[in-house]
Amino acid sequence: MSKRHVHRCWLPFFLCLSLTACSEKPPPPAPRPLLEQIHSNGELVILTTNEPTAYYFDRDDKPAGPEYEMARAFAESLGVKPDFRVFDSLPEVINALRQGEGHIAAAGITITKERQKHFDFGPPYQEVNEELICYRNSKRVGDAGDIAGLEIVVPAQSSYIRTLEKLQTEYPDIYWKTDTRLLTPQLMKKVWRKKIQCTVADSTIAAINRRYYPELSLKYTLASNSQLAWMFPKNSPQLNNAITQWFEEFNKFSALDHLQEKYYGFVEVFDYVDVKRFLRRIDKRYPQYRVMFETAAKEQGISPTLLAAVSYQESHWNPRAKSPTGVRGMMMLTQPVARSLGVTSRLDAE
Repeated sequence: MSKRHVHRCWLPFFLCLSLTACSEKPPPPAPRPLLEQIHSNGELVILTTNEPTAYYFDRDDKPAGPEYEMARAFAESLGVKPDFRVFDSLPEVINALRQGEGHIAAAGITITKERQKHFDFGPPYQEVNEELICYRNSKRVGDAGDIAGLEIVVPAQSSYIRTLEKLQTEYPDIYWKTDTRLLTPQLMKKVWRKKIQCTVADSTIAAINRRYYPELSLKYTLASNSQLAWMFPKNSPQLNNAITQWFEEFNKFSALDHLQEKYYGFVEVFDYVDVKRFLRRIDKRYPQYRVMFETAAKEQGISPTLLAAVSYQESHWNPRAKSPTGVRGMMMLTQPVARSLGVTSRLDAE
């Protein structure tokens, strides 16, 4: 075989190698660190839920809630704007974070081993108990074994599922259903309406919502000292460090304690009779005086709900109320105070 023939035989091979090398694309660039993206875009996208323990609009139609205040302050510390995206359920929040639709999930999320497989968590900022919630006059639950036979419905992908699974290993007759659409407060409302028998709630959620549904009862503590924290995508060490450092500063001057006192301090004591009376008088008495409160509040430049709340605290909206010390009327005025305000009759609500 001639050398020329050998060279011709190898020519297609080298040509193929050359074309293959030219057709190979360079590997895609590594994604920018999440914190760098946040700074570059000038905003922190926070995924949350609409409930009293996370994010809601207050009586003045302004955003409020413990998660809202903390996440907003964190965004300000980064020098970016907070962008809150509110979802109807926890599964939606988790899926949105998994799909890259946000930077952090701040929705009263419990740290669990299962979630840690897929996401990272910031430092715990609160501990709660997981409570079994049933109607007030339902059967007594003395121990975990008494839970067997109860109809229990919990939010899908919630930490309550793992808690119930642990109990089920010891008490096989414990069963539950999951709801993919509703948050815990909405399930508590269904218990109150007797649409379902029981649900499970964080102690903070239970304490707040019992003010609206006083017939609900905390039957049994299923888990103690569950830790809540912000959740964010894995492999984000810069963001993790930023969150950790911010919480250290936030705790340094008791800001976290003040925040929790603001949102949860009033729920420490629950008086069933007093709450029932209050709700009844909102329906029956408050409408009679609502316009009066709104008019007076506008004249004085204060909130009408604040004025109504003070009046309820003083007299339970009873214009003929009287105390042993002689103060009288809707606002329980003394005679000297009434004279100084030009009030001629303390029994005249207007």
